[in-house]
Parts: sequence; C-alpha cells; structure tokens
Amino acid sequence: MLGRVSPSPTPIEGPVRLEVDFVFEPAASWSEKKRAAAYCGSVPCVEQNRGDLEQLLKLLNDSLERAGFFGNDAFVVEVAAAKVYGPRQGYRLRLWSRVLA
Repeated sequence: MLGRVSPSPTPIEGPVRLEVDFVFEPAASWSEKKRAAAYCGSVPCVEQNRGDLEQLLKLLNDSLERAGFFGNDAFVVEVAAAKVYGPRQGYRLRLWSRVLA
C-alpha cells in the first residue's frame, strides 16, 4: 500500500509532527450512493481487512526513517492519523519540524 518513499533532500532534525490519511478504495460492490457517502466521510473505514492504524503508522514511520526524512522515528512526537475512503488507494502525508516550547 505505501509503495516507495522518495529520499528526503534534507532530513528533519529534532521533534517532528506527522499528519497522515491512509486512503482506501470502497468495495467494488458498493452502490454509487454509498461510495459518495464514504468519500465525504459519512462511512467510517473500520473494516478488519483495511489494517490496524497503529501498524500502518509503524510501517510509515519506519519507511520515512529509512528514506532519510528524519534520523530516528523516535523524533515523531505528535501524530494525527486517520483511515479514510477515497477514489484511489494511497496516503496523504504532511511532516513538520515541531518546535517545543
């Protein structure tokens, strides 16, 4: 699902905030009405075969570390993550250097 992660040109040093939406396609058997509701977020992505959110995050963090986005996945100190439906399977990812006060 995650595919390849391109290497980061400049690794983030220090604390990191990660925001990610893991996007899954609805079942092919769903009606157009149910698909539209899923795309709007009205149908939660809770099916067992979609993967455990914690495991998806671990896989993503390990991939980002290997690709050089940050030196260690322990640098991720803040996370916002969701499993959602969309027309194409994939993910939307945002990373920020997190300044701690």
